[in-house]
Amino acid sequence: MTRIFLTACWIALFAKASFAQTVLLEEDFNSGVFPPTGWSEQNNGVSLGWEGEIDRATHDDYVGNNRNWLIAPSFDLSGVTQAYLHGFQGSEWTAYRDWNSVEVSLDGGVSWQTLYREVTIGDGRGQPLELDLSPLVGQADVTLAFRYEGDFANEWSIELVRVDDVPPGPPPTWPELPTTFVAAPGFVEEFETGSVPAYVAVNMIDETTRRPDARAWCNLGQLAPNTFAFGAGSLEMGLAPGDPGLHYAANACIFGLNGQGNNELFLEFSARNLGEERDPDDGVWLSVDGVNWIPVLDDWAAATGGYFNIDTWQSVRIPLGKAGVDLTGNFYLAIAQADNRAYNQSDGIAIDSIRIWIEPLLTATENGAGATATLDIVEAVPGANVTALYSTRGPGPTETPWGKLDLSPPIYTIGTQAADAAGTASFSGMVPNSMAGKQLWLHSSMNWLGIRVLSNSLVLQF
Repeated sequence: MTRIFLTACWIALFAKASFAQTVLLEEDFNSGVFPPTGWSEQNNGVSLGWEGEIDRATHDDYVGNNRNWLIAPSFDLSGVTQAYLHGFQGSEWTAYRDWNSVEVSLDGGVSWQTLYREVTIGDGRGQPLELDLSPLVGQADVTLAFRYEGDFANEWSIELVRVDDVPPGPPPTWPELPTTFVAAPGFVEEFETGSVPAYVAVNMIDETTRRPDARAWCNLGQLAPNTFAFGAGSLEMGLAPGDPGLHYAANACIFGLNGQGNNELFLEFSARNLGEERDPDDGVWLSVDGVNWIPVLDDWAAATGGYFNIDTWQSVRIPLGKAGVDLTGNFYLAIAQADNRAYNQSDGIAIDSIRIWIEPLLTATENGAGATATLDIVEAVPGANVTALYSTRGPGPTETPWGKLDLSPPIYTIGTQAADAAGTASFSGMVPNSMAGKQLWLHSSMNWLGIRVLSNSLVLQF
């Protein structure tokens, strides 16, 4: 056997499919047919040899002198200038490994050469397998095989195979991003249309490879009617309903938003936890470039109140501006989840009634007791009802129907107005002479679609 070339790199995973100029071979072992169409197996008969499991091909630890080959369909490298094999593998009982290798034949399987022999010590799944096939460029009939030899213990699995002309590189966290951005202040999403809006991108991918995965489930109503929703629709994430499970997929619904010069944005939505376990992909994430993602929520179970609130709608509020991400221009907001069981079968998350707003700003203009004072509330959601309140007794805080106000009882209302198209509400009145030498505490509360949003508070000295 002649060693041709080897490149193995931990950080080299799959590039996004749309980057590839030419895809020559691809198999994810998810079809339920084994060997997959076009593949074959040479088995010396001592054991069952290579077998198909959910999303992988596996050679178990049979006792006996096993020497078995899993052979891929041939492909043509005469039309490319470079070629690479990208894959993922898994190993168990590696201390007992005799021979696990990737082989190549240029004569239709008559003879084989060793491209790569796996010699690393370490058990586990999802290990990258990256080989440079460029020395084979120009060959019109190339066949790869995965060779297993052993007589005890060692297990080896091949979880995905792809041959293309794209060099190894880290995959994007989320391959699909929206190309349209809408205003974040006053943003509302109810998922009522049953379709994916232009400002949304849906990702349904394998958790490890970050490649599209038909078993993943990110449903805004475009895949099937929603199971749980306040109205006609919601966002559902998990494995596809009815999936047999124990397959790891990741989902993300990504919104293209624009802060319109505002960074202190607040997000609120309703979430229904159907039995989530914590996963690195879980949560709400922000990014300005679609590459680097910052979490603002990373545990769905904790965010929805834990075990005793499973399968009930819970309100979640997040101050997005605290994440240290520049939200003043275009940015991405990802609601994400990874799972290994079918949606609504002890796993999954449902999301509905998304709202984003900025905290209204309360300002005051006054010339002392006995003169007119004007209160302006700006940056409110246009059309939302804004209530101005005051106290002469202190800064609170006090729980009230308007929210937790920085006012001490008794609390009085100045009035309520609908914010105009610019998001402004104004109140004017005469300050009594009796306020001379005294303090006045002010606060305002915005009621937007049933959400109470407080402004900053003020204290005036007359």
